Amino acid sequence: MNKSGFTLIELLLTIVIIGVLAAGLMPNLIAARQRANATSAQAYLRNLAIELEANRNASSGALVLDSGPNCVAYLGNLPQTINTCTISLDADLINFTVSTTLSNSGYTTASYASSSGIVAFSP
Repeated sequence: MNKSGFTLIELLLTIVIIGVLAAGLMPNLIAARQRANATSAQAYLRNLAIELEANRNASSGALVLDSGPNCVAYLGNLPQTINTCTISLDADLINFTVSTTLSNSGYTTASYASSSGIVAFSP
């Protein structure tokens, strides 16, 4: 008798192997998603900084926050990774700092300081 097909043991072994491979990939997929979310937040902060720099240049060097410290007024809706976003002016009314709280990115806050031009993340 020549039976073709899989035995129950072969089927279970295949399922276990697929499960082990999937479990090994999960941390990599989660880390990749967090990096993508952090990059999205960084891009948003840089775009907001460009908008604020243009605002400052249009008003003869002093930054005027016509719409207040709310980031949404300048670039529209926040990306899903940013929970809150506020803009604060330095005492010289030229430099500014944008502070955000993040979710699902591996960091809790991100900030952009116009004096340094760097987006900094903190855990």
